[in-house]
Amino acid sequence: MSASKVATRYAHALLLLAKEKGQLDKIHEDMLLVKQTAMDSKDFRMLLDSPVVKSDMKSKVLRAIFSDKVGDISMKFIDLLVKKRRESLIDDVAKEFENQYLTSKNIITAEVTSVTSLSEAQRSEILAIIKKVDDKEVQLTERLDPDLIGGFIIRIGDRQIDHSVSGKLKAIKAEFTKNHYIADPA
Repeated sequence: MSASKVATRYAHALLLLAKEKGQLDKIHEDMLLVKQTAMDSKDFRMLLDSPVVKSDMKSKVLRAIFSDKVGDISMKFIDLLVKKRRESLIDDVAKEFENQYLTSKNIITAEVTSVTSLSEAQRSEILAIIKKVDDKEVQLTERLDPDLIGGFIIRIGDRQIDHSVSGKLKAIKAEFTKNHYIADPA
């Protein structure tokens, strides 16, 4: 079974348990911490992926890192992943838990890339655009990219709305290139 399917199944099991225990938001916070820790530390990921480090040592390290920062259910879940020799999937499970949590709360994530930080008016306008596309609560993240020249790009899942100057220039260039090859008989 592929790692992503395994991560999805573990995340789903944790989500069901979190709902059953009435701790969905707390466990979501815990999984965000686990995900952020994995993103921030290459050494952490190397430890989890290492076949040389024994499971009991990985368990001790994970307990030292998380035991005073996450709830009991989350810690037991991390212990279970180590026991089942799935510790290398901890960050994948945390990411998938985040996806499933947002879906269960009817929240979509959107990323706005622009040259400068958005003003409140721009943020409100972009949220209105996203609401037209998908009538759900929106969790908006911003990213800066000076290469856009101006405008913005909105990504919602696998959809993209490109209102950037660089995107328009690329479209014009593609159109000119297409027309050039059609018009040029040589």
